[in-house]
Amino acid sequence: MPLDQLKIDRSFVQEIGRDKGDRTIVTTILAMAKALDLTVVAEGVETSTQRDILDQSGCQIFQGYFFARPLPEAAFLERLTSYSPPPASRP
Repeated sequence: MPLDQLKIDRSFVQEIGRDKGDRTIVTTILAMAKALDLTVVAEGVETSTQRDILDQSGCQIFQGYFFARPLPEAAFLERLTSYSPPPASRP
């Protein structure tokens, strides 16, 4: 079965800001995925620190309560259609 995505379990993401072992595991997963040309999804992202560490380490996709709690379909579609991205930051 061909793979094109790899998911990082929330158990590794949860303590990434405080646990050196978890951070090492995550950066190793990301390096392996890059070498295999796989997209990485990190699940259980709940804080800006977790998101920032993952982003700086090369993670492309994030899931978790940091972005939104689960929503009914109608509320999700409303949020999706009314979304406007934040203005780009200036250097």
